[in-house]
Amino acid sequence: MPENEFTAQQAVTPFLLMNHSGGAMFLPGVVYLANNFPTNLQILNGESPSQTNAVVIDKIPGTEFHYSNAGYSILQQLAVDVEGKPFPEIVSERIFEPLKMYSTTFEQPLPEELIKIACAGHESSGLPLLAKRYFFPNMAAGGLWTTTEDYSKYIIELQKSYLGKSNNIISPELTKEMLSPHVSKQYGLGVFMREMFGEINYFGHMGDSRGFFAGFVSHLTDGYGAVVFTNGQNGANLIREITNGIAKVYGWEKYLPGENKIVVIENGIADKYCGRYSLGSDDYFEVHKDQDNLFINKFNNTQLFHTGQGKFVIKLRLGYLQFNIDPNEDKTTAVYYFSDELGRFLNEPINCQKMEPGQKAPIELFEEGQFENALNLYRKIKQENPTDLNVSENRFNSLGYDYLSRGLLDKAILIFNLNTELYPESANVFDSLGEAYMKNGNNELAIFNYKKSIKLNPNNQNAVEILKKLKSD
Repeated sequence: MPENEFTAQQAVTPFLLMNHSGGAMFLPGVVYLANNFPTNLQILNGESPSQTNAVVIDKIPGTEFHYSNAGYSILQQLAVDVEGKPFPEIVSERIFEPLKMYSTTFEQPLPEELIKIACAGHESSGLPLLAKRYFFPNMAAGGLWTTTEDYSKYIIELQKSYLGKSNNIISPELTKEMLSPHVSKQYGLGVFMREMFGEINYFGHMGDSRGFFAGFVSHLTDGYGAVVFTNGQNGANLIREITNGIAKVYGWEKYLPGENKIVVIENGIADKYCGRYSLGSDDYFEVHKDQDNLFINKFNNTQLFHTGQGKFVIKLRLGYLQFNIDPNEDKTTAVYYFSDELGRFLNEPINCQKMEPGQKAPIELFEEGQFENALNLYRKIKQENPTDLNVSENRFNSLGYDYLSRGLLDKAILIFNLNTELYPESANVFDSLGEAYMKNGNNELAIFNYKKSIKLNPNNQNAVEILKKLKSD
């Protein structure tokens, strides 16, 4: 692991990486074709043909939960280094063969005999991927090819091991450690813990790779469980609906939320709820009325259902939206608490203020071309609340790469420049800015920023190689 100011304060351990508190950076889920396929080590080092920067630790290990595919790429390489075997072979010997999972592999790219039986992924539009399927070098973070039947064998083994009735792959003691919350009460080791009705009774995971969405859920002790795979990018809601249907038919205890009775909103009150509300420092939601019903612009403009006393629920997500009206000031505020697309509650309820007419979030201003106003607001947020995730290095790096992937090079450069201003000691931010300048054809500024990155992190082999190429060009 490249050492830096974060690793100097706390060592990175496999345990911390497994519970996503190892401080490993965000790494986009880039997929590849067989003819441009990097190794996992090339991904970690940021070496060609990898399309991402070298993996670094950018938070103090052990201090906070931060979901990171990069952390599992490190664990994959650790397994390979210790065992001296390819990762697919290690997992096959330790898990797939003992559980008779004969239709399961981590081999990437898929060998020809398996490609013949592998399904094709589909875009959000519903159209099949042009290449039918892509491949994922950081296998441990999302490179598994399997079937629902095979994967169910794995979940059933964990259920039995948790109860002390089996130890075919890991001991009951390790299983209980795996299926218990650690730094985050929402996460164990490799799985999310589902808290329902104040108790953690279930574990599971949902995730996607290009053209696919998959998920499973399992009860800790009572044997309930379901595995649902889809070969489409829009599969999350379908997975949730199928799983909820199974839970209802089979009577899973403490899984489904209770039914809500719809309560009519008093005359005139609905209008007070309408408007735009700040959602943290750089997001918002809008509530509007259509005839007698209220809708929220999040989640595909979904309908809000009133359950009484200003509290609303929706069909697509767990959680609620609670409005509060101060009669003295004739002022409306809201408490926003909905799960994410994967059914997780990763944040505490957010207190939201109604926005003034014409008031906009920084990202809205930036999208509209009011760049300086937006950047000044980001600087102000960083000054007033340095730990705000909306002005974190990771957030701006992800935003910059999003612009880069869409060919919006000027916007990407502005965001990456802001990141270097706010985080001048980070080698990664200068590496990203160098990449943006290089793609924009400004080799002089690309060279300047790659040099800066290497000065801050001499182990940045990716920057060294690109710098050689830029100088030779």
